[in-house]
Amino acid sequence: MGPPVSIHKLAEDLIGLSGLRPNRDVRIEITGLKQGEKISEVLMDNTSDLRSTSIEKIKAISTGAFAFEVFAQRVRALERSAWEGDTDEVYRHLGSLNIGYNSQIPARPWPAAASHVVPVAAVGRTLAPELS
Repeated sequence: MGPPVSIHKLAEDLIGLSGLRPNRDVRIEITGLKQGEKISEVLMDNTSDLRSTSIEKIKAISTGAFAFEVFAQRVRALERSAWEGDTDEVYRHLGSLNIGYNSQIPARPWPAAASHVVPVAAVGRTLAPELS
């Protein structure tokens, strides 16, 4: 992938290549991270192994078995929370999917309390039919 690139320097270079002057013609504003954004990407976790392939510079990741049914249940819970408009629950469910998203909202014990479970018929359509 190459060495890290400074986004600020990249912005200055692009502005300069456009014939303008950074911070004179075009202001560069540092906004910081928004909720859910990441500075770096973790491509594997401590449950994965990196192994060699027949091509020297290409590696492969070996992981354990994927618990599809557990993942599907959590996706359905995420979708229910989204349909209900419960933002905090959406963030909690995203954090429980183990996809690299870290919720700023504390996790609750799984499964959700019965008061938060909405039957599929209540929303008037099938939720995630491919996972049902």
